[in-house]
Amino acid sequence: MLIRNSIILLTLYFTCLMVAQSQVVVDGININELDIEFCEIVAESNFWGTKVKIKIDYGQPGGSYGFDKVTDKDGKPLKVNTTVGALNYMFKNGWDFVTNYTIGDAGKGYVYHFLLRKISPQ
Repeated sequence: MLIRNSIILLTLYFTCLMVAQSQVVVDGININELDIEFCEIVAESNFWGTKVKIKIDYGQPGGSYGFDKVTDKDGKPLKVNTTVGALNYMFKNGWDFVTNYTIGDAGKGYVYHFLLRKISPQ
């Protein structure tokens, strides 16, 4: 029983630590510090599908019409090769996948939308 309780406490501690240190920075704002529960990744790939541009819509003023500057905790521009790379980055920084949908066609290109929910420490 003592070992099980210790494991539970350690898991809770590391989850809280992970969420507390997480940073997803959009235009200089760490959205993990905002009082929001959801955000959306909007991703567009180039014609060859080798690079992905992402923007993050968290309900910011003025909407998210342009591809906002998304940076890591060190202020370096976030570069991902695929949408899965963006999802992995968000998961590592305290966000969980909810659902997704795609808009577009083969001729004009596709826009991928991923709804995420902030992981809250239990």
